Formats: sequence, structure tokens, C-alpha cells
Amino acid sequence: MPPSTSTRACSRLAFVSGPLAAVLLFSNSARAQSDAEVAARRQLIEDARRASAAGDHTRAIDLATRASRLRMTPSLRAFLAAEHLASGQFVRAISNAEQCVNELRRDTTVNERERLLEDCQRIVVTGSDRVGRVSVEGLSDSLPGLVVRVQGETLNAALIGVATVVDPGAVVVEVSATGYRTQRQEVLVEARHTVVVRVALEREPTTSTTSASTTTAATSSATSGAASAPRNDTRNRVAPRSGPSLAGPIAVSAAGGAVLATGGLFFGLQAMAYGDCRVEANENVCAGRTTNEQAAPAVTFNRVAIASTIVGAAALAGGVTWLVLAARAGREAPTTAVAPVADATTVGLVVRGAL
Repeated sequence: MPPSTSTRACSRLAFVSGPLAAVLLFSNSARAQSDAEVAARRQLIEDARRASAAGDHTRAIDLATRASRLRMTPSLRAFLAAEHLASGQFVRAISNAEQCVNELRRDTTVNERERLLEDCQRIVVTGSDRVGRVSVEGLSDSLPGLVVRVQGETLNAALIGVATVVDPGAVVVEVSATGYRTQRQEVLVEARHTVVVRVALEREPTTSTTSASTTTAATSSATSGAASAPRNDTRNRVAPRSGPSLAGPIAVSAAGGAVLATGGLFFGLQAMAYGDCRVEANENVCAGRTTNEQAAPAVTFNRVAIASTIVGAAALAGGVTWLVLAARAGREAPTTAVAPVADATTVGLVVRGAL
């Protein structure tokens, strides 16, 4: 049987109600999300007011700023302006207060409009009386890539050479441009005073200029080195003959004299050590124990004195002989080595080489 009219109507209604139900469901979901944001914004504002009442203006500003990202109103802007003023951020306080005044003048339906307008105007006047000003001069806005920052904020090119409001205190001015060295100055700005900062940018050395300077210096150095270098010409060159060297015999003679003098010194120490003692059968005979202990080193002094005398005398004699022969030779000093030697079995002078 063909479907009745009522059956067709119900089918058509069911077909339409499917998309409509989906639209209504999405609308309810969006409204629930918006309601959550409204509730969160209200809570942020309440927390910000509590932080302000407790004197924590930094936290109050943070919470109110988060609420403003959800929705900004003239009353919230007035609150932010008051908190910035209380925390000493006068420039931001003036900015928010001026925007608050403009918004309230356009919208006459805001609750407590007159009170808010009066508060924002008062903040503009109070903040303007507490700020300082900085004027950055000596720059041309035609410089490529010119960037001027005052207190970390980029300055509009139209404000170069114009006194710009800043919070009082230490203010950092940073200027950079393409091809120039970055300049950074820190100035102290007082309230109701204007500080002029003159900037003179210096060009950065380019790579081509540096390379050219390096090449020129290298060429100049090479030319100078070539001019000053001696010519390697060995034609008709005769090696000069050196005269006899007397340094060797003089050194040996001096060493022999020094060793001989050392022997004399030890002989003196031996005599002082013996004192009133005498030697009998290679043993010290002394009057008492103290003098006997005093004479104990005398045997060592005696041995050193004898060895030094023999070695010194031999070295002195050899050195003098070598000196005489070298002076008479009329040629280079012979390659002769003369050295004293003293060991357990031999004391004397060793001569190596040819005289």
C-alpha cells in the first residue's frame, strides 16, 4: 500500500529534525563555553580586587590583564590604570586612562559612567605630573633598518627627536641600524624633567674593506722583506779566518785557581777543627770529650783540602800552558779539552785533543 499522507509528513519532519538537533546541540555547547569564560573572567576580577586591597599591585595587574584578554570594558581599563599608577608604572597608567576616557565618551550606556570618567581623567593628570621625558636626537629616519628602543619599547620613527614620556629612573636607550654599530646608553631621568640623548652611530667595517687592508699590508710586508733580504750571492766569497781563541785556556786557569783557593780554605778549617788536639797513629788525641768531638771533621777537611790543592794546581798549570801555546800558535785555538778529575784512585788533570 502506498504510504499515507501522515506517514510522509512524519518522515519529512524526522528528516528536518536531524540537522536542527545538531545545530541546537552546537549552540548549547558554544553557550556553555561562553558561560565558562564569563565565570572565569568574573573570578579573575574578584581575585584582582582582593590582591589590590592587600597591596599586591603586581598580582592585581596580572589577574586583571588576564581578564581583559577575555573581554575588556571601560571599568576594567580604569582598574588597570589605577593599579599601574599605584605600582609606579605611570606611562601605562596614562595610556589605559586615556583609552578609558575615549571609550566612556563614545559609550554613554556604561554603568557608573560619570564616576569612571572622573577617575580616569584624574589618573591622566596625576600620571602626567610624575613622568619624565627622553628625546633621542642626532638620527635620521632614512637610515636603513633603524630601530630605537626606549625602556625596552620600540620607538615610532615619528617620535625621533621628540620628547617621549618615560617612567622616572634609569632609562636605557638602544639604537641600531643596518651597517652601523649598536649604541646603548643609560640615562637617569627625573619626574617632570626632559633628558636629551644624542646618538652618533659608527659604521661597521665591511668585509671588503678589511680584506683590502689585509692584502695591502701583506703586499707591503712582502715588498719590504724582499728589499731588506740579503742577496744569496756566493761568488768570490772567502770565509774569514778567525784568530786564536783564548777563552778555553783562560776558563781552565780561572777554574784551577778557584779550586786551589778552595783547598787553602779547607786547610784553614782543618786547623781550626784540631785546635789543641794532636794526631798520633792517625787518631786524634784531645784534652776532653768536647774538643774530641770538635776535631772529628778535621780528617774530612784534610782530605778535601789535599784533593782540591792537587786538582787546582794541575788545572792552573794546564790552563797557563794552554794559554801560552795558543797565543804563540797564530791560528785558531786547538780543540782541546782540559778537565780536572778526582776519584777514589786518581787525582790529576785530563787533557783530550791536540795542543
